[in-house]
Amino acid sequence: MQKPLKRKWYILFFLDYRFFIRRNPLFEICPNCHAMASLERLKEQTKVKRIPRIFGLREFHCTICKWDGFIYLFKRTTDLKKVFVNYFIASLALYILYHVLLYLFDDILILIYS
Repeated sequence: MQKPLKRKWYILFFLDYRFFIRRNPLFEICPNCHAMASLERLKEQTKVKRIPRIFGLREFHCTICKWDGFIYLFKRTTDLKKVFVNYFIASLALYILYHVLLYLFDDILILIYS
């Protein structure tokens, strides 16, 4: 089944501009015991433990094996080619729009700046 054309245009221009995608480790595998969906988020109590938050790390705790550790919340996008194509199309559209506006309003700009 194909997506409707309107949805394809929406995906092309308004989504997939992110190089890094935020993931939710609560539903992932524990790095120690490999149990599924056993992680809980820990609150940072001290100022020293808040430092890794700057780099995208959060502290988690496994309810099964009692593992405590930091997990990186971002992962790289799986389709980099599509992201670069979207940025190329957006920059090309802005370039064309700039020149069209410059062509239409060139005499107004000359009057303003002279």
